[in-house]
Amino acid sequence: MRGGKRRIAFWGVACVLFLCTSCGKSAPEAGPLRMEYYYVPACENCEDGAGYAAALEEELGDVMEAGTDYVLELKDLSQEEAYSDFQSIIEKYQTDEFYPNPPVLVVGEEYLFGQNEIEQRARETAISQRNRSMTAEQVQAYLGEREPDESVFVYFYKSDCSYCHEIESYLAGLESMQYLENGNPSPLKILYVDAGDVKNMPLVGAMYDQYQVPEEERKSPMIFWKNGYAMGREAIRESVVPVILRGDALGWPGWESAPVP
Repeated sequence: MRGGKRRIAFWGVACVLFLCTSCGKSAPEAGPLRMEYYYVPACENCEDGAGYAAALEEELGDVMEAGTDYVLELKDLSQEEAYSDFQSIIEKYQTDEFYPNPPVLVVGEEYLFGQNEIEQRARETAISQRNRSMTAEQVQAYLGEREPDESVFVYFYKSDCSYCHEIESYLAGLESMQYLENGNPSPLKILYVDAGDVKNMPLVGAMYDQYQVPEEERKSPMIFWKNGYAMGREAIRESVVPVILRGDALGWPGWESAPVP
């Protein structure tokens, strides 16, 4: 698990979105994403249960809240019940070439094997699995009005775009708590949207239209804030921090109100 700076992600959207500005119904809350961490105490290749729980909370702290958006069950394989559960994983995934060994992280319906895979894929897998459980109404609720002290961005990417991965790494290197020019703290929140996923087309097209993005600029990577947008890796790198410092991204006003003149 990478230490130091938190990865900066907020929500990645991968479900059908129907924009309904007059429904008047409160969106139901999504249940927490269930995760299980199988480990052996004092294992050289495992992080102990409490240590991994803390590391995962650091990794996902900007994406979802522990206990509310996800729950992590620690499975100590020295305990009989956990050991028995792990045998079912072995039976399911063992092949002539592969034998599951701890640590193993179960994220929703996906299994990550070994420390390297867990470190590299825990965050993206958690976002993906969380999105699968969310309804359109829940996604739209996340696009509602945000706290006035938050610096909020909506980031369009495509999974097969190398420039997008480069910008994601850049965003991941930013601190989750930013500070404005006047010294006031501002939590950084970024909504990740896969612009190449056909399920997201209603949102993608509506954002383009609402921000009056010219046809030739409707490309990824692109990042929006309440007062504007930037397209392309260089423009994004040059824009995000100054926008935060000036306070231009403070308080996403809700889908129906953005952009704000």
